[in-house]
Amino acid sequence: METSVRRYNGACADGVDHSFGGNPETLAPVAIAPFYAVSAPSLLGWSNGGPRRDGHSRVLDTAGTPIAGLYAAGD
Repeated sequence: METSVRRYNGACADGVDHSFGGNPETLAPVAIAPFYAVSAPSLLGWSNGGPRRDGHSRVLDTAGTPIAGLYAAGD
């Protein structure tokens, strides 16, 4: 944890997000105590269901045929 914070604060000082390539204007060092941490297991989250759609976001009927004028996007 300390190594991660040190690396992140160094990126803030450099003005370059080395880990994720984020916008340098959004970097703010972790500098004011107290600090808290929580250990949590890795989780995988997703949503299931919703309309079936093709690679063009067209909603498909039960036979797999696009329904004219009906589109869907998102999770």
